[in-house]
Amino acid sequence: MGRRRRRQAPVDVTLDRLEARGVSGLTDDGRRVEVRYGAVGARVSVRVGRKGKGQRLALLQPAPDQVPPACPVFGLCGGCQLQEMPLHRQRVEKAALVARLVGHPCTSCEGAEAAYGYRNKLELSFGARRFLAEATDDPGEIAGSWLGFHPPGWYSRIVDVDGCPLGSPAMNRVIAAVRDQRPAPAWDNATHAGWWRHLVLREGDAGVLVTLVTHGSCPEVEVRRVADAVAALDCVTGVSWRVNDGVAEVATGQLRAVLHGAPGLSITLGDVALELPPDAFFQVNTPGAAILVDRVGEALRLPGDPAQGSAGGTLLDL
Repeated sequence: MGRRRRRQAPVDVTLDRLEARGVSGLTDDGRRVEVRYGAVGARVSVRVGRKGKGQRLALLQPAPDQVPPACPVFGLCGGCQLQEMPLHRQRVEKAALVARLVGHPCTSCEGAEAAYGYRNKLELSFGARRFLAEATDDPGEIAGSWLGFHPPGWYSRIVDVDGCPLGSPAMNRVIAAVRDQRPAPAWDNATHAGWWRHLVLREGDAGVLVTLVTHGSCPEVEVRRVADAVAALDCVTGVSWRVNDGVAEVATGQLRAVLHGAPGLSITLGDVALELPPDAFFQVNTPGAAILVDRVGEALRLPGDPAQGSAGGTLLDL
């Protein structure tokens, strides 16, 4: 039997730069430690693990420009990591990260103006066990049918949410409507039992396209009950039902039926109208995608634009 690894005492870390998967800084003795959440400029208490990774335990001193996170489950949900940094600071630090990785100065980061409410897609999971910030001996606080997001590295648990600040008000209305129907039983990825697996929301020009993903054993009458309640919202353009009988935690499946409205969605990018199926790959930030297309066009010096010159460029998508 191997020796148990002794837990190290917490150390103080001053966060000084963005990393590809977190934020890092130096301890008082010069070791670099990376944590998942934090703002550059903050000082935090960290329990150091393997390979220079650490768990943030407490905020000792906020960064000079630190802002309060907008999400009530920031730090529990496995999604956003930089909500304590204002948007302009995030872009400065991302540009510095790219320059450090490629070894060459880069241009500044551009993007949409909104820090919240910008996503055109949300994927929520149903689960049979809830993830809590504090330990509890009450099984009723953990077991049940929950809807939300996974905590970091815990696909067997769900951070129960009422909505998501990254989604639009219309998307959050759909989440509330689904929760009001109390779909159960939720999929248990330990026993591979249960009915309800995922809720996928895609927002286009006309409204929200909803996909309900269940196990094949879920009765159609139950799916239609939830779909009817969702379709009654004036912000919903269509509701589809997909079935996933596999064990992988993926928010897709075989189309069983289009229960209400349209099977796809329309998104306008700049002056181009796009028709997309519900499972299409597309940038989740529509205004940001429009800026990206504009910058690629400028770099290519598209022909026919006197401001850009007459020569056409070639884009290599590697």
